[in-house]
Amino acid sequence: MHRNGSMMAIKVGVGCAVFALLLAACASTSSDSSLRVGEGEAGANNDMDFVAYFPEWGVYSSKYYVRDIPASSLSAVNYAFATFYPTETVNGQGDCKNLDGTPVSVPVGTVAPCDAWADWGGFSDASGAWPGYTWAMCDPSSNNYKGAICGSFGKLIELKKANPNLKTIISIGGWTLSLKFSEVAADSAKRKLFADSAAAFASKYQFDGVDIDWEFPVEGGVAGMAHSPSDKGNFTLLLQEVRNSLNAQGQKDAKTYQLTAALSGNPNMIKNIEVTKVADLLDYANLMTYDSNGAFGTVTAFNAPLSPDNAAPDPWIRNQTVESAVDAYVAAGMPKSKINVGLPYYGRSMGQVATNNDGLYQAFPQNATGPGNPGQPGMINYKNLAPYLSNSRWTQHTNSASQVPWLWNSETSTDPNAGSSGPYFITYDDPTSIATKTKYAQSEGLGGVMVWDLSGDTDDYTLTNAVLQAFGRAAAEKPAPLNEAIAETNPTQAQDSSSGRGELNSGASKNQGP
Repeated sequence: MHRNGSMMAIKVGVGCAVFALLLAACASTSSDSSLRVGEGEAGANNDMDFVAYFPEWGVYSSKYYVRDIPASSLSAVNYAFATFYPTETVNGQGDCKNLDGTPVSVPVGTVAPCDAWADWGGFSDASGAWPGYTWAMCDPSSNNYKGAICGSFGKLIELKKANPNLKTIISIGGWTLSLKFSEVAADSAKRKLFADSAAAFASKYQFDGVDIDWEFPVEGGVAGMAHSPSDKGNFTLLLQEVRNSLNAQGQKDAKTYQLTAALSGNPNMIKNIEVTKVADLLDYANLMTYDSNGAFGTVTAFNAPLSPDNAAPDPWIRNQTVESAVDAYVAAGMPKSKINVGLPYYGRSMGQVATNNDGLYQAFPQNATGPGNPGQPGMINYKNLAPYLSNSRWTQHTNSASQVPWLWNSETSTDPNAGSSGPYFITYDDPTSIATKTKYAQSEGLGGVMVWDLSGDTDDYTLTNAVLQAFGRAAAEKPAPLNEAIAETNPTQAQDSSSGRGELNSGASKNQGP
């Protein structure tokens, strides 16, 4: 999954997935099926997971708030992302700041909020405030601190009160915040620090579990990221440590914490984790079955194809599909009931594309981006596709083999939201392809689906309703207004206002959006 805004979003192949943590009584294995929403056998329509990511930065450019989450339709909301090391900037991203604008400076391995303003310091909705409260009342370092959790964290607490079946999970890492995973996972003391601080974070801010989004062990990820062949085994050790700490925290809190992880949707990268051992430690895994192709390549192809297309020009493109990823994980030992298929609520675009075959499987200059979100050429949320879908200069096509659509514009003019001139190719998912993938997950007896991310859908939940309809469930409803009272801190975790802002309260105030 990607973490921010203006640059990109790269959930890159990224695919990011999530694991839900188990009963406190289980010391080393994942929780049983009773933790799932609904009743019945795994894979039954009313029992399948519907996990969705909420991007921390969505409250900025996307104007997407906790109050907009269709909570009654979801089994879990993953909050993206927390950090675990002093702020560093990679290609202008990954910076995390405290409420006063200073960089996060926690010891490496310490899990901490990345955006104090959005996370806990006061930002909650379009009004930008909690009624009747000043920012100081939400700031533990202030003499006026009222023992409150404000921001999106506070709203999530209120959301769960209105939707008692909903789980909230804190996701740690992501595309721009994975730099130190290799270092932490290789050191037993740092693993312990990471695990204990992750469990304390979940308890303090009243999350129901932890999601590890390491992008990626052994290879891949953002430029400047360290890797080691030892990442493969160390990833397992890190998960085991987190599982142990969550179990211990759960005993203190009389609560079962979940553990999940975002795993690459690239079949070629599965060799970089110990699948069977990882599966034993997770409640479920969210496969990032998207970002298979984009402007980072040189041949147009689909962002998230369901099935292989034998007409694709090379084996790489043919192999980067949802089906290929699921088959590879199952063959490596991942139980089907623990796999959630990733669904993208966004598309990718390319520019200066050769004009044969309506733009499909055609060459283009690497990094030549087509139309995108404002300030983000090359990536476009589904809700921002409407002007192109309704424009006669753009033609809509569907690939019957891959079972996904694309848009094509053969003109050489330049779109104001593009990074290069046309012709343009946009690969995306629509309600039909989203429903088809959801039905595939059902037919294969998988655990469910995961979406990246909620802010990409339309205001009337077009894509979310496609999932729900495929599940045979009721359409999403506009959430009722949340209780405007300030969410109280967990009594066992409340801070003395004189102690200042602790490590768990370090966050950020960046202006970004996916």
